[in-house]
Amino acid sequence: MTAHHHPSEELLTAFATGLLDHGEHIVVAAHVAQCSECQAFVHAIEELAGETLEEIAPAAMRSKELSDGALSNADVKDIATVPLVKSARSPASLNDLPAVLSNYELGPWKWLAPGVSLRPIILSGPSRSRAFILRSKPGTRMLEHTHSGVELTHVISGEFAHEGGRFAAGDFDYGDETLHHQPVVGGGQPCVCLVAMTGELEPNGLIGRLMKPFIRL
Repeated sequence: MTAHHHPSEELLTAFATGLLDHGEHIVVAAHVAQCSECQAFVHAIEELAGETLEEIAPAAMRSKELSDGALSNADVKDIATVPLVKSARSPASLNDLPAVLSNYELGPWKWLAPGVSLRPIILSGPSRSRAFILRSKPGTRMLEHTHSGVELTHVISGEFAHEGGRFAAGDFDYGDETLHHQPVVGGGQPCVCLVAMTGELEPNGLIGRLMKPFIRL
């Protein structure tokens, strides 16, 4: 599988250095697990972070005032070295989800709109974003919308398209308040995505505004 859409270098750097929140980390990890290009970038950042920590650790330890309130060198390496999912296979169904989800409990399916359902991921710690699996039937046309926060999407199976291009299995999509789009599910199979979202979906147009109270992602 060759991905055509990837997280930005800034987002991958935040992932590699442990700066993403819980929900966002899961979505980026799912993409990195299947993308050799992004794996190579993440490993390079991890090695650079490790070398930097080794250089500064002796000087930091000489200062009791600093060392009393700081993480140990080993602790920082643990944070910087984020786990990568080893499986490179393409999940094709809801029984074949990204391995990063194997340690998480999934909530029950919730109906969102005709042809669209959501399954929340129960996060084990605090997170400013919420994570969920989104499943849409072929031909589904979402409302045109933007976001009051950030939306990270990893395509597990199927495909969708919007003004930013076509996104198929393995691809990564990033949305924020600057993006106005209307995703349409293509192909002959449902589109299943792993999503982390902060803020709210903001529908455009009169119909969208009327439906907003009923949309809870």
